[in-house]
Amino acid sequence: MPRAAYKSKPSLAIKLEGNRLAYYSGDVINGCVYRTSSLSCADPYVYISLQGRTKAKHWIDCGGDGSIPLRSSLILLDSQRHRQKLSHVIQSTEDGSPVYEWCFALTIPTTVDEGAQGRKISFTPFTQGVADSKTLPASFTGVTESGGHEAYLEYFLQADLPVQGKAFAAHEAILPIKILSSLEQPILIDHLLQEQHHQLQVNSERLIPGMENHRPSFSERLKKTFAPKVDCRLSFQFDIQVPSVIQLQPEVPIPFLVSAAPLWDKTDGIIRNVPQKILIVGLNVMLHSVTQVKCERDQLGEWVNSIPLTHRLPLNPPLAIQCTGEREQPVDIGTDVNLQIPKKKPYEVTVIEIEPDYVAWNFRHSHRLEYELRCMVGGKAVTASGEQTLRILPPSNIGRF
Repeated sequence: MPRAAYKSKPSLAIKLEGNRLAYYSGDVINGCVYRTSSLSCADPYVYISLQGRTKAKHWIDCGGDGSIPLRSSLILLDSQRHRQKLSHVIQSTEDGSPVYEWCFALTIPTTVDEGAQGRKISFTPFTQGVADSKTLPASFTGVTESGGHEAYLEYFLQADLPVQGKAFAAHEAILPIKILSSLEQPILIDHLLQEQHHQLQVNSERLIPGMENHRPSFSERLKKTFAPKVDCRLSFQFDIQVPSVIQLQPEVPIPFLVSAAPLWDKTDGIIRNVPQKILIVGLNVMLHSVTQVKCERDQLGEWVNSIPLTHRLPLNPPLAIQCTGEREQPVDIGTDVNLQIPKKKPYEVTVIEIEPDYVAWNFRHSHRLEYELRCMVGGKAVTASGEQTLRILPPSNIGRF
C-alpha cells in the first residue's frame, strides 16, 4: 500500500473550491471532477470517494539472511462507505475543446469507520463508550527513515470514470488532502520548564582576585613545577531550565534558561566567598524525533531522526553568568540566540520536517531534547550536558478558517 500520490490527467482530474486542501472533521468538501478530453458515451458518470488510512513499516535484521519488512495498515475511512455517484454532468467548451464537470459535496465524518475500532495491534485501542478512541484523527505527513522505515496517516479523494464496455477499467484521479486536528489549540504560554542541576569544579589560579588576566611566563611556570601546589578550586552548581512543552509556532524562540550558584563549602579557602564570572561560549542543542511502530505479530520497532537546532553554535560575544551566592536572574540563552525549530522549505528534499507529537493506532511519534553547554571559568573549559523529554504541540488554530 504505497502512499497516495497526486494524480491528474486530461482524462480525469479533481479541483476543490478555493483550491483548499486543508479541512477539519465535519467540514464539507466542495469541488468538482472534470475532464478536458472528449467522451464517447452519452450518459457519463463518475465516482468520487473520500479515503483515510494509516500505515507503518519496520525492517528487522535477520543476520546473514538479510532483513525483512514488518507492516501494519488500517483503513480509517472505507472508500465504499464514503462514496458518491455523480451522474449530473455540465458540458462546456474551453479554447474549442470540450470540458465535462461533475460537482460534488462530501461531508468529512467525525469518527473512524467501525472496522477501524477494536484493533488489538494498537497504541490507542478502541474502548466502548470512550469518544476519543474513535474520533477521526488528524493527518500525519509521515516519518521516513533512510533504512526504509515509515509511518504515516493520510486522507485523499479519488475519482473514477468507468470505461464503457470494460468491467474493471477506469480513468482515475487522486488528490491528497489534509485533515487538521479538531481539538482547540491555543497559543502556548507555559513551556513547563524543568530544572536540571549540574555540579561542576574548576581549579585555576586565575580565579584569585587580580589574577583574572594573568598569563604566567616560562620562568613562573618552571617555578610552579617545584613549588607547593596552591589549590584554587571553585565548586558551583549550574541550574538549567529546559522546556518540556513547545509549540510549532513560527518566530517563537525556545526558552533555555541558565543560572549559577557557588558551593562555598566545597570551594578552597583562598577564593571562598569571592564572586566569579562564568562565560558561556557555546551551545549545542539536538532534537531527537522517536518513532515507534507496531506491526504484524505485535512486533515493536523504533527509529530515531536527529536534527541539530544550533549546529554547535558558538556565542560571540560570550554570555556572562554571575556566580556570587546571591539569587541571580537566569539568563535566557534560547531567546538571546533565537533558538527555534527549523522550518522545512519547499525545495529542501533532504531536510527532515518536524512533526508534532502524535499517537495513531499503529505508530507513536515523540521527542526528546539533548543539550551541551560549553563554558569558560578562570580560563578553564567546562561543559554541562543533559536530556529532556519534550512534547511538541501543533501550531495554534485559534481563528481557524
